[in-house]
Amino acid sequence: MISFRKIFADELGRLCPAGEEVVDVISAQYHPGLEREPDESNTVTFDPINGLNVSSWNDSAEQLVGGLTLDTRRGHQAVGLARAFMTGSNLVLTTRRLLVIGHVSSDTTPEVAWEGPLSSIEAITHDPRFPLELCRIRVNCADGSMVRLWCGVLPWAARRFVASFVSTASR
Repeated sequence: MISFRKIFADELGRLCPAGEEVVDVISAQYHPGLEREPDESNTVTFDPINGLNVSSWNDSAEQLVGGLTLDTRRGHQAVGLARAFMTGSNLVLTTRRLLVIGHVSSDTTPEVAWEGPLSSIEAITHDPRFPLELCRIRVNCADGSMVRLWCGVLPWAARRFVASFVSTASR
């Protein structure tokens, strides 16, 4: 497997101050699905005569197809991470931070769209949704917010990135 981190080691290295190293890089995307905001509740109303109301029906269909993709009812850090993928396309794990960066090419320093210290990330887990979203990961932020990201088509890179986070965060 080709290592993006090794191919662009010099370019990615420019993102890190002294004493910090790039641990892993993965191409990622955020696809909006069911998003929960702070003022929302999880209640679904059902009227025995009229059935589900339209918004509840739409929420149920959205959750069935893509699941909950962004939850900001308890915090807001995941919003910035999700929105960063409007300009960024790579998730970078360093020994100190999690970053979203844009396109990487030779002899340029990638633009940082979002960054957060590892202490602000509670967990990153492999979170597949069968049958089509085998490469999905879930990022839980320490403030209680959560975002799910797509990381390619096959699950191996997502699993590798999660393992890199677990080993880095446990140090």
